[in-house]
Amino acid sequence: MKIRKTFLSLLACTIGVSAFAEGGAVSETTAGVEMLTEASHTALYKNHSYFSPLPATATAPAGFRVVSEARLDPIYKVGAFMPTQGAVEKGDLLVLTMQIRGTGSSANSAKILFKLQDRTWYGVIREEIPAKEQWQSVRYIGVANKDYSDEALNLCVYPGLDRQTLEIRNLSLKNYGQTAKEKLPALAAPFPAAEGEAVLVPPAPPKPIRLEPLTAAQKAEKRYVMLKLDDLVNRGEKQGPSRRWLQLVSFFEEKDIHGSFGVIVKSIENDNPAYNEWIRKNALQNGGRIEFWHHGYTHAMNFDFNGKKCTAEFSGPDEAYMMQAFSKAMDSFREKTGLTFQTYGAPGNATDSTGRKVLEAHPDIKVWLYGDAKNPAGKLVLRRSLNLEHAVGKVDCQIFLKSYQHQRMRDYLVLQGHPMMWSEAMFADFKKIVEQLLEDGWIFVTPIEYAKQVGHSDAR
Repeated sequence: MKIRKTFLSLLACTIGVSAFAEGGAVSETTAGVEMLTEASHTALYKNHSYFSPLPATATAPAGFRVVSEARLDPIYKVGAFMPTQGAVEKGDLLVLTMQIRGTGSSANSAKILFKLQDRTWYGVIREEIPAKEQWQSVRYIGVANKDYSDEALNLCVYPGLDRQTLEIRNLSLKNYGQTAKEKLPALAAPFPAAEGEAVLVPPAPPKPIRLEPLTAAQKAEKRYVMLKLDDLVNRGEKQGPSRRWLQLVSFFEEKDIHGSFGVIVKSIENDNPAYNEWIRKNALQNGGRIEFWHHGYTHAMNFDFNGKKCTAEFSGPDEAYMMQAFSKAMDSFREKTGLTFQTYGAPGNATDSTGRKVLEAHPDIKVWLYGDAKNPAGKLVLRRSLNLEHAVGKVDCQIFLKSYQHQRMRDYLVLQGHPMMWSEAMFADFKKIVEQLLEDGWIFVTPIEYAKQVGHSDAR
């Protein structure tokens, strides 16, 4: 019996996973096969500053320390992948044990995620393990849901669930085969703290990033920023846009800037006179501040088409489907608003070779947001640059500034956001980001305005 990846073995226990801190009676002959190796533990420290070795003491075995300076969102941004050894058969009892202590940014907030997964990232076991200030022994038991070949699984460790310091000793992942749970050895009691062992404290909160002012000469250099704000729809039949879109337009007016909204076009086809009139009123072509751009007809994502799994509306389906969807979006928008799309951004930013062919067949489109620069379909491709959202729908000014501070003199930025997913706090952070960019001298334009600025031959 082989066992390769500790985390995956744990994850393989989605069927009846249980955790407990006390063991039961055990037969003397019961023994598990260790799945973690020296290479597994070495992998913790490879390219991951979060993890550091914890030497053995007179009373305790070796282990590792985890220091996370902030809660990560998503938590999967930082993880260590521990390979396991040995094959696993369906029904095998997989047991993860460790001794753990830790402290976080608030009471009882310290915890670490162990995830056992295969190469497709399919999670077989997923356990968020809490840590207290004193050492505790913990054990998690799972039953493999299918066979796994040698080296098919990884035990993955994700530390970013809090701002915290954790210590883990005696980490073990064993395969007990077809052993019944009641036959497992008793869980060992926590070992005593070493003499003079330091009390754990979480790292100090990161200092707020405050950027040094740019010089007058730097600010005078023409640099353009485009706000690519996705997924505009109406509130419902005979209603206009939601409050967030109204807030954005009001904010743009306050700051005297322009932006662009990606329209999911099917939303205009109901009887929505207030919505259509709002688009006409605020459109760049009519003296407004907003360029409304083609963001798909239905914005379909991850769907079945004629028995085929498709990534998105313009990535996966056949040419006839895409041509109809693309043209219907162009025609419906023109019919309902009297306006013509000049910019396109794909649902999910996914456009395959057939989608490029369809895009090329629509000469009214001049600009392709986050497109394929090597195969531009005759359009001006605006590349993905700095991220406004550190995860989809998540805006944090400090996280933005951490990256932006090194890119303040780029020629242009295209910042993608999903306003309908923002909380009020995130919208406030978005406004702070815009204010910082204005302070740095950036010029807020729409994609088609930028195309004209750089002299794109087809831009009108």
